[in-house]
Amino acid sequence: MATKGNLRTRLEEEITCAICCDKYKDPRMLPCQHAFCKQCLEDYQESREQQRDILVCPVCKKSTKLPSQGISDLPTDFKLKSIVDVMQNAELSDPVPSKISEPAPLPRPFIDYIAKARARPLLTVTSYNGEPFGRPYGIAFGTNGAIVISDWKMNKLIFFDKHMKFKSVTGAASSWLSRNDCLNRPSGLASDQDGNIYVADRDNHCVKKYSILGKFISKIGTSKPSSKNGEFNEPRGLVVSSKNILYVVDGLNHRIQVFNGDKFQFSFGSLGSEQGRLNLPRAVALNSAEDQLFVADNKNSRVQIFSTLQGAFLREIVHDKLRYPQGISFNGDGHLFVCSSGTNSVVVFREDGTMVTTIEGNLDGEERFNTPAEAKLNNNGQIIILSKSSVVVL
Repeated sequence: MATKGNLRTRLEEEITCAICCDKYKDPRMLPCQHAFCKQCLEDYQESREQQRDILVCPVCKKSTKLPSQGISDLPTDFKLKSIVDVMQNAELSDPVPSKISEPAPLPRPFIDYIAKARARPLLTVTSYNGEPFGRPYGIAFGTNGAIVISDWKMNKLIFFDKHMKFKSVTGAASSWLSRNDCLNRPSGLASDQDGNIYVADRDNHCVKKYSILGKFISKIGTSKPSSKNGEFNEPRGLVVSSKNILYVVDGLNHRIQVFNGDKFQFSFGSLGSEQGRLNLPRAVALNSAEDQLFVADNKNSRVQIFSTLQGAFLREIVHDKLRYPQGISFNGDGHLFVCSSGTNSVVVFREDGTMVTTIEGNLDGEERFNTPAEAKLNNNGQIIILSKSSVVVL
């Protein structure tokens, strides 16, 4: 027999909007019987370049001619609304004795990447706080689903909530380059277990650490290019392990540097095209076991995999669709995203290097994104892609 806890889980799955992946707020129903939050539909419609009186269902893709007052005139799903209200106010208790441990967290939902590759964007964001993006470059997730994006051209960190609603921005004016909170071509981002954000501050030749509220905490490196251990020459990307081991791409030194906190441990890599050598690496990612480091080896048009113990070369991924890789991320569901700038696509691999699919920047003659710099999977099963001047959610 199902417990009340199981029933609650099943009900919560049924009252989740497919766009925001949160509980419905003012649910409106389309003729195809799919329901969504009113605000989600308005944001979705606003992000799409199409007739304003036609709405395409985000799930089944059926077209609907909107009433005269637009989305506001769509019928409210009162049955669904009442269920949401009950779930928010009810205190359902599970009769299982408290001494029994809580069940393990549910795994990520299954994601059909081939279907994702053909999907139109759920959302396209081109500006924040009334300002257009310069060049979105790096992305990290903080606590409570917060999203942080580095703007390479505007020298800023931009903070959003999990629905890509603007929250705040950090970054001093370019005339104040000596200030610790000033950024000069911020590139890759990573978050640690406490929700702090690490930034590869490329043209300041250092790595900076910020709180999730955008407050400067500390930095590694100097403001000048250097090949010394613990210093950098145009750092590009980085990743932090669950034990707060920091791996930094030291771009023009063609190597990876490893830190425990802010203490240098070791480095590996040197300029070259042979296996184990690097040519302008751009980004790094850890697999789920954190025993392998995946490196986007840009000028060699490949991904190389190294042991995290002492940086020993293990193997490489080479593919026709993989040219001049930039961003790279290893997701909790066992898939690797590689942004291939030379083919204007995001290539999806399994950990063993088998290609699953490619998410093309252009779909059926329509541009979804251009020259992707980074692509990551959020906890809602959505792929966030940093395009040349926009952020795209699939």
